[in-house]
Amino acid sequence: MQRKNITFNGFKNRTFLAIVLTLITSVVMIPGMATYLPLHKNDAIGLPTLFFPFIWTALFIYSYMAKSITKVWLVMSALILIHIACIYFALSGNTP
Repeated sequence: MQRKNITFNGFKNRTFLAIVLTLITSVVMIPGMATYLPLHKNDAIGLPTLFFPFIWTALFIYSYMAKSITKVWLVMSALILIHIACIYFALSGNTP
């Protein structure tokens, strides 16, 4: 009996996730991370910018290697929503 490799199923969907949604998630995470990093203000801006390639690479690899495409969509959507909320609260001056 032949075993089907499910890691690379849904190639078009995973490729969209890996290219488009990974880029959007990484770009939204950069200003979001600046709101909760407990460093000096200059470091809170520079450090997430330096982390960008590592964040993008990790999300890119995760989008191909996760067993469930649905889980990838949920994780990336949650990251986007959490960081958008961080940005909103930082810009509005309200604390959650």
